[in-house]
Amino acid sequence: MGPYKKNLLNIFLITCLMFIAINLINFIVDPFQHFRKAGFYRVSYDNDKARYIIGGLIKNYEYDCIVTGTSMVQNIVKNEVDSILKTDSLKVPLAGGTAHEFNLLMSYAIKQKKAKTIIYGLDIFSFSGTPSKFHRVSNFPVYLYEDGLIDDFKYLSDIRNLLYQSARILYANSTGSRSTDLNEAFSWHANLEFSKKQVLKEWESRKENFNTDYKSENYKFDTLKKSFDFNLLSLVQNNPKMHFIVFFPPYSILAWKDIEEKGWLEDAFMFKKYIFESTKELKNIKIYDFQSEKDITHSLDSYTDLTHYSHSINSFIIQSLTNDKYLLTDSNIDFYLNNLRNQVNKYKVE
Repeated sequence: MGPYKKNLLNIFLITCLMFIAINLINFIVDPFQHFRKAGFYRVSYDNDKARYIIGGLIKNYEYDCIVTGTSMVQNIVKNEVDSILKTDSLKVPLAGGTAHEFNLLMSYAIKQKKAKTIIYGLDIFSFSGTPSKFHRVSNFPVYLYEDGLIDDFKYLSDIRNLLYQSARILYANSTGSRSTDLNEAFSWHANLEFSKKQVLKEWESRKENFNTDYKSENYKFDTLKKSFDFNLLSLVQNNPKMHFIVFFPPYSILAWKDIEEKGWLEDAFMFKKYIFESTKELKNIKIYDFQSEKDITHSLDSYTDLTHYSHSINSFIIQSLTNDKYLLTDSNIDFYLNNLRNQVNKYKVE
């Protein structure tokens, strides 16, 4: 064998050994718990990696209830849910999650056959755009929500999974970061200011900071309806044994003024009405609406921007799921919508 062929062979063998080593270390560390629950380190529940972490939580943790939704549910506390609703919950939120991402997440949870209930904070913004839309920035690793051999291979062979997450795990375990607490997983309220002053500041700068990818065609009723039919309605219809508890989170009144300014207020109301009408005959879903509760939505000191409320309101929502005060019915759906419409029309920004 000449020196040229010998060098090629050596390069090939070294490459193979490195590839095998990456796969082996990835399997042992299992940074996103794809194969098993972490045994020798505490998991770092970082928001920006939630889409990678949650697949493993759903697959390998024990629970009988899934709590999911966008950043509107991230401050919900697991042990509070368990205490109030007498359940063993797993909180799996996706900040800025799209309807399709939640479809994939909930479908994977249903496939595990552990959960009896899914609590879903339905954010109407999630249904904008095409039904198969993913988040415009955060990558959703579909292979971590499937269990095929090719999906396992994608996970094991990606050195970024090992390098990026291992550094976070090392930091979280050496510093005792609170991000390792499953009860507070993915929460964000600790370092933010909740005040009317802060909300009005966001109101003034909303064109730069709030929903900057806004396109009016993505928020038309027909567009929202198409995504709902594809991503949620079909899921509820096809899984009659799964109990869905859905709630509309209480955006501040300024969020609705912004929607009004952007010209899709009636589309939003039509969409909410459609969600109720299309599911009211189904026995496995209840829908709660907190969006016209003035004691919350007009109290701007409880918000950090136009939509995001303090964690105490999450506690109120969970507590309110134990009674029917905010439960939508045939006899109150129009009242709820008209009440909110009147509030938006009358509200003057100070």
